[in-house]
Amino acid sequence: MNEQDFTTTIALEEEENNIKTISSSKKHLVFLESCFNEGQRRMGVEKGPRMLFESNKFKQAMNNRNYEIITVPTSIAKENKEEEDNNEEIKVQQTLISLMKDEKEEKQKEIRDLEDICHNQESVGLFAKNLHFTYSTIFSNLKKEEQELKEVTEKQNFPFIINVGGDHSVAIGSIYSMLSLFPDLRVLWIDAHADINTPEGSLSKNMHGMPVAFLSGEQVLGKERCDFKGFEWMNNQFKLDVSSRLAYIGLRDVDDFEQKIIEKYNIKAFTAHDVAKVGIEKCLEDCFNYLGLLKNNNSSQPPLFLSFDVDAVDPRFTPSTGTAVENGITHEDALKICKKCRDYVNFVGMDLVEVNPSIGSDKEVAETISHSVDYLIQATENL
Repeated sequence: MNEQDFTTTIALEEEENNIKTISSSKKHLVFLESCFNEGQRRMGVEKGPRMLFESNKFKQAMNNRNYEIITVPTSIAKENKEEEDNNEEIKVQQTLISLMKDEKEEKQKEIRDLEDICHNQESVGLFAKNLHFTYSTIFSNLKKEEQELKEVTEKQNFPFIINVGGDHSVAIGSIYSMLSLFPDLRVLWIDAHADINTPEGSLSKNMHGMPVAFLSGEQVLGKERCDFKGFEWMNNQFKLDVSSRLAYIGLRDVDDFEQKIIEKYNIKAFTAHDVAKVGIEKCLEDCFNYLGLLKNNNSSQPPLFLSFDVDAVDPRFTPSTGTAVENGITHEDALKICKKCRDYVNFVGMDLVEVNPSIGSDKEVAETISHSVDYLIQATENL
């Protein structure tokens, strides 16, 4: 394929379903605007991407860069959800009515069935599908044959995609998409939370606490993802092996259920306390070694994806986030994480999630936006 002629067409479903064409020889950075909030119950996180992109710091940093911002459609997910089930309240009411009429055994079964459906589970699954479609469209002109795809992904003109959320459930669509292109993908998960809960084990039933479980599939969920409502579209071939291809930094609010999974699969996990004790450099070195990410510049090194939740950072630096936890990693630690990933020879993509401009004072929002833009800049500088 001629590099000058290489173009990637991105189909965007916006108000008029307009279509944009991106020339990957010119557009080096692709920012995906995932304005999605239904993986949790606090409004405002859907506003995070737009405020990041409209900040003066972001515009100045991107002034001399080739980049594109693509809005991931959310309307399909909402429309499909309404066709089957107008809203969760009606569903609960109907279930309660039926419970009054059924025998005890059937009552218990219906309660279990209701509990298996997490908060906005179907919408989360369908948004992940929309996001995967967006990624797939970017990749579509690359997928001619396996050998050609490998050659193109190693070239400098292959776009670097940054998925900006939105709550952390959007990582299901981004990392699943990257797994479809890079089956040996390694994931560095920066978060105060492990996000490896399951519909059965979760106490809150919030899907932003489950993306790692849904990326792993049967390994953690106990059954295939396509058995879950909203996720029927997923190909069970594209999975993240949490026993060897996942590492955590920043943990400090982990459910007992999640801790058991981490211990079961011996997942490399550093708490924020660990970082403060031994230093971020040591934690990163151990994570990279564990994931098999060597220091040489051989482009055949395993691909690395960074999934960065701003609540990993101490609330002193990123206060405007929905599930802030005290005693997090420092702003400087966060910058070092981004730089370490950027300097790795096969860094292929990232998420930045959970910025919520509706939380905190104007000063706190501005500080969160500014520091979050710093992470984007540090992760993409000189790519």
